[in-house]
Amino acid sequence: LWWSSPLRRIPAHATHSGNRTARSALIDSAGVAALALMFWSWWAIGNTSPALGCGALPAYGLLTALIIYAATLPGAVARLLCLAPLRWIGLISYGLYLSHWPVFLLLDEQRLSLAAAPLFAVRMLVTTALAIASYRWLEMPVRRGAMLGSDRAAALAGLAGIGLVALCAVL
Repeated sequence: LWWSSPLRRIPAHATHSGNRTARSALIDSAGVAALALMFWSWWAIGNTSPALGCGALPAYGLLTALIIYAATLPGAVARLLCLAPLRWIGLISYGLYLSHWPVFLLLDEQRLSLAAAPLFAVRMLVTTALAIASYRWLEMPVRRGAMLGSDRAAALAGLAGIGLVALCAVL
């Protein structure tokens, strides 16, 4: 349970180093280690690995939670996640999330006959292009209230959604 975590037993006022406490330094170090483990898992665990069903997904979720928590405190994790390229990825992250799985399933080794590294590059380029298009022509107009300004636009959006679902069902 979170309240019995060893990290909670380190008093907030313990061993100051500037504005950082021993506790925040420990959390930052754990966050850096979690980032390293996350990057390692991207390389080491495949989409069809049996490890995914044997605890890897919950472990990945815990790594993610630790990284998010560490990013809320001053330190290396926060500085790394504030880099401009990562902030840009954050802008299109919803599109990346939605499009990566179908792209990775459709663009496989059999269809493209590529080695692992070039295949990954192609998958990421296609996923990123779809995410940018989604951000530009779907997400931002919805945020600005410019999408679906009329009943006709709403009907067209509904038909487009039905068409997309049908296309995915056929593929």
